[in-house]
Amino acid sequence: LVGARTSWALTDSLTLRFASERSVVDSNTNETDRYAVIFGAAFNHKSGIKFSTRNEQRRDSGSLSAGALTINQFVTSNKLELKLNPDYTLLGKFRYSKSEDRLSKDLVQRFKEQSLGIAYRPVNHDTFNLLSRITRISELDRDALDSSILLGQQSDVFSVEWSWDFSRHFEWVDKQAVRFKEQDNSLDPDYKTRTWLSIHRLNYHITRKFDLGIEFRQLKQREADDNRRGWLAELAWRATANLRFGVGYNFTEFSDNEFSDNDYSVQGAFIRLQAIY
Repeated sequence: LVGARTSWALTDSLTLRFASERSVVDSNTNETDRYAVIFGAAFNHKSGIKFSTRNEQRRDSGSLSAGALTINQFVTSNKLELKLNPDYTLLGKFRYSKSEDRLSKDLVQRFKEQSLGIAYRPVNHDTFNLLSRITRISELDRDALDSSILLGQQSDVFSVEWSWDFSRHFEWVDKQAVRFKEQDNSLDPDYKTRTWLSIHRLNYHITRKFDLGIEFRQLKQREADDNRRGWLAELAWRATANLRFGVGYNFTEFSDNEFSDNDYSVQGAFIRLQAIY
């Protein structure tokens, strides 16, 4: 990969960025050349408004084991933070991408994510923090076995998570989420699923730098009559005021990500790096 980038600070609040890249990927199944042009902007005003955007136009060409590759792709990612008052912040996110065959103009893939949330982060104390959001994700993709078939799915996810330091040594962290997913294609009947994720975690502050966390997780899906549950343990070290490093073991097979399909196991030891802001 070879690229270059530059930025301009137009004002104290507004910064523009521009970049270009060229990359070459060579593997056993394909060889791809990619050209990309990226434009971005960041706005951070003292009134409490933060906005950032990144827009990228990609052009892929090369060869696959199944034939030639000629793809144009557009990707945009946008985030907004609006301070309602010192304690409450409104959060917005919009991501979109579209890929099409450069020669036939046929749609290859389309993705859209829209999210709206509210965060409670009190200024005068750090005893209780809360984040709640609603997200809709829509995807359209071509079947790998039959390129004439379009596979579409849509997910609506509602989640709330909080942390509460209810004593000097103990912190309670909780997460509740539900996902309504609908999938359809041109051949098979449509189907809908509802999946619940519930996480309860207790952190013990051993010292100012070290925490021991014990977590109970449960994942349920009504349509599949599936109910999975289990434990997780983690030892975390607060390296700085804004950085935490942890090691632990996940005894369950599923993730704490409410957007994950959990189509593979995540059981086992893990390392986690967290940024705190």
